Amino acid sequence: MAETRHTKTLIIGSGPAGYTAGVYAARAMLEPVLVQGIEPGGQLTTTTEVENWPGDTEVQGPDLMVRMEAHAKAMGCDIVSDIITHLDTESRPFKATGDSGTIYTADSVIMATGARAKWLGIESEEAFKGFGVSACATCDGFFYRGEEIVVIGGGNTAVEEALFLTNFASKVTLIHRRDELRAEKILENRLLKHPKIETLWFHELQEVLGNDTPKGVTGVRVKNNQTG
Repeated sequence: MAETRHTKTLIIGSGPAGYTAGVYAARAMLEPVLVQGIEPGGQLTTTTEVENWPGDTEVQGPDLMVRMEAHAKAMGCDIVSDIITHLDTESRPFKATGDSGTIYTADSVIMATGARAKWLGIESEEAFKGFGVSACATCDGFFYRGEEIVVIGGGNTAVEEALFLTNFASKVTLIHRRDELRAEKILENRLLKHPKIETLWFHELQEVLGNDTPKGVTGVRVKNNQTG
């Protein structure tokens, strides 16, 4: 028989927002239960140095999330390793179903599920995550100042990231598998006019190239999807 747990406040997600909610809810005596989800710690667990966290000039992303989890626990937040697969908000108390089979009922629910990067899914990409491969220009662009940077994609996010990275990079190359962008026209115009951005049409990333000692990206291998 499935276990049923009731709490005043159920928090879904365990990134910075989730753990912060856990701290404040616990201090408010709301007896929070936080369900970590599929990626405990969120996207910061896939980064290396974090330089924009107040109070630390430099801290590793995974270490910061370990500290946040410990802080939430110390305040009295009950942290559960489970994944919410269904949430019913039609009636009170709200009811969430965990992948474990546990039913969580709650007087209130805080959604802190965050975002997930859209990765290409190739082996070499995974090998260099945090060592030259990133899904957050705002987080990591500063570390590659003066370098040549490649951005993959043709939507708003890719174009915005490419434009932002011109603040640091010596050159930005946008690689897109088609010959037109899906981004808004105003963003497209800015990108195509920017002197530091080159666009590579009809190309797809095949492999991220790099070294193991010291670990880092040295280049990429691309393929023209029209000519091979």
